[in-house]
Amino acid sequence: MRVAAAACATLWATLWLGAGAAAQTVAHERLMGPVTPPSGCTWTAAEKDWLTPSEASCYATTPTYDETMAYLKRVQAGAPGMVRIEPFGKTGEGRELDVVVVSRDGVFDPAAIHAARKPIVLVQNSIHAGEMDGKDSCLALLRDMVIAKTQSTLLEHAVLVLIPIYNADGHERRSAFNRINQDGPAEMGWRANGTNLNLNRDYLKADAPETRAFLTMYNHWNPDFFVDDHVTDGADFQYDVTFSIDDSPNVAAGTREWVDKVVAPGLEGFVNRHGHLALDTYVSLVDDKDLAKGLSINDDPPRFSTGFATLTGRPAMLVELHMLKDYKTRVTGNYWTLVGLMELVNRDAEKLLTLNARADAESKSWMGKQYPLTTAWAGSTAPQQFKGYEYKLAKSEISGSDWVEYTHTPKTFEIPKQVGYKVATEVVAAGGLHRLPSLGAGDQPAEPAWREAGEDNGCLGWAGGDLSVLGDDVAGSSV
Repeated sequence: MRVAAAACATLWATLWLGAGAAAQTVAHERLMGPVTPPSGCTWTAAEKDWLTPSEASCYATTPTYDETMAYLKRVQAGAPGMVRIEPFGKTGEGRELDVVVVSRDGVFDPAAIHAARKPIVLVQNSIHAGEMDGKDSCLALLRDMVIAKTQSTLLEHAVLVLIPIYNADGHERRSAFNRINQDGPAEMGWRANGTNLNLNRDYLKADAPETRAFLTMYNHWNPDFFVDDHVTDGADFQYDVTFSIDDSPNVAAGTREWVDKVVAPGLEGFVNRHGHLALDTYVSLVDDKDLAKGLSINDDPPRFSTGFATLTGRPAMLVELHMLKDYKTRVTGNYWTLVGLMELVNRDAEKLLTLNARADAESKSWMGKQYPLTTAWAGSTAPQQFKGYEYKLAKSEISGSDWVEYTHTPKTFEIPKQVGYKVATEVVAAGGLHRLPSLGAGDQPAEPAWREAGEDNGCLGWAGGDLSVLGDDVAGSSV
């Protein structure tokens, strides 16, 4: 049956507050009342002329879609030979979807860029539009590369392609209450798109017009490294930046080695040297109520953006800032994460291109062989020094069940971290795997059948009464 948007919003809020009461872990004492802008926002006269909208408010707010695009167009006008805004589709509500291409040499054709042996880094922001930190960090990074020129060397051997706002319809469904207990900005967007589809579950089925536009754009640019910026919630800990790069059997062997030995430790160290605290894994607890059981292994199936990019033979990084850190800390943490990655890509440009070429060749070798369709934990663990906070279990006044209440007393825990993958499901590969077909607007029905019952974020299963599919959302997963 068709469920009204207001009913969906009410249902979602009820599920989040009710079912999440036992699982969501928040340090609630310091998050009651209005958001307080962070201190320390002082700018020189030269800096003030090019402040991003978020910087101009001292990180109290994030710009609307129109304000974001206005700033981007101003930067494009200020650096016409280095920045180009290109549309790649429209949302369900008709908003334009754009990429921002940043090229030191003024070359904006992907074929010419690949021919020049320059890696293309594609960064996606605001797929969950309440998690818009990456958007604001990218505005600052763009300015610093082409206007202030403090980060201009990041374009020496690479080209950056930004999606400033992927879930533009959700971005404009703004409210102070869209992310429970998130510490800023004053208002943020909605997790799902205009029809309540979770776009980060849509990369294979491609129900949404945004996804179909993305697939065509992705194949057009054929990026060499993909990044998806998010903000997590759930457990509280000292880290303000966490990130994860797939190193499962779905990743070519050479790429896995580069990721594990070079990119992950190098990026963690870089971010830590720039005033933040990073951890090179996505924090997913084996038991949300017992940290001692450790960190679970990260599964990255191709319905997720990063899993999809991995399927195309490219390294892909999930960035997760932490909602309980203030907005300035989160935006600047995301900024230095991207700067660090671009430093690595510039330094290892030829290495990355060579690894990707090997991955493409390896994909052709799978024909007729068993391909690892799904993976699982192989059973081994390694000790992890985890910088968390002391905590206790308390009874929820809402649900009556236990929930985790964190203090702000720092504590380093030694906990097990699940490591090592095994292949859980295999299929015989029919052919090369790494170049998937583009999907244009005409490749899917204008009104897919799912619209009658809703989908997997807010209303899926309502017609049949099964809401268990919402579990990963209400339990604190951000991905």
